[in-house]
Amino acid sequence: MKGVQIINYTNKALFGYKNETIKSNAVTSIMQDVLTCNVFSVKKDYTKNSILTFLINIKNTGNEVIKNLTITDNLSLYEYNGKKLNQLSYIENSTLIFVNGEENRIKPKLNNELIFDNITIPEKGIVTIVYQTIVTKYAQLDASNKIESEITIKGEDVLKEIKLKYVINVENKADLKIDKRIEPIPIVNKGEIKIIYQLFNYGNVDVNPQDAGFFVDTFNPIIKNIKVELNRTNSLQNNYTYNQTTGLFQINKGIITVPKAKFIQTSEGDISVEPGMTEIIISGKLWKLSSY
Repeated sequence: MKGVQIINYTNKALFGYKNETIKSNAVTSIMQDVLTCNVFSVKKDYTKNSILTFLINIKNTGNEVIKNLTITDNLSLYEYNGKKLNQLSYIENSTLIFVNGEENRIKPKLNNELIFDNITIPEKGIVTIVYQTIVTKYAQLDASNKIESEITIKGEDVLKEIKLKYVINVENKADLKIDKRIEPIPIVNKGEIKIIYQLFNYGNVDVNPQDAGFFVDTFNPIIKNIKVELNRTNSLQNNYTYNQTTGLFQINKGIITVPKAKFIQTSEGDISVEPGMTEIIISGKLWKLSSY
């Protein structure tokens, strides 16, 4: 938050008489700006393709109208390989302006920055600008990263350019998807069958044993004489249960781990995601053909 800006100025008077210069005493006074401003995001963290809503609040504490303000958001602009890239992109037609609570729409200008111009703040009035952005393909997604942007407010009636910053942290979490397939196709009655599960983690945090992750599936038709592999090893031995009557298969809690994704920035600046992966393979003999 930016409060009322105070600028000190000091000067001395000079008087020339014959070959003498006479200096007065120094006088110090204060120039006080009348705007108080803040900015905040509705969401406190972001992920890939998150939509973020921002509010800029400007209060005029003075008794005169403030006209022709220009407000600029640099949309988390940074340079990479000689290119100017934004971690945020403005969503077209998303801006609302509230002047003392009265709603209207405005259309900002856009290049590498978002520009609201010709903004008027009534005397003793409050203006709120609301707009939306989307996280771009250039935003950093590794754990502990952040989007940091700067907002500048300036105009003839503002004593000194006002700068605001907002910081939004990346959300640190696992982002899991499961792919399941069966081999061979077609399946032969009472023949060999293999079920392959691939657990993908597109997030920036590992799935660890302390997360107590569990895995459950029910085989219909029943599979007998099963063999279970985790990442092409027999490390799941004694860490699962299987009911050959009901077909219920369960891996004990806290056994499955899935590594976090790798985030690689290309020469063009795009962030590519290489998911972490854990593979489970269950093989056995198909007991009777049913719904597979």
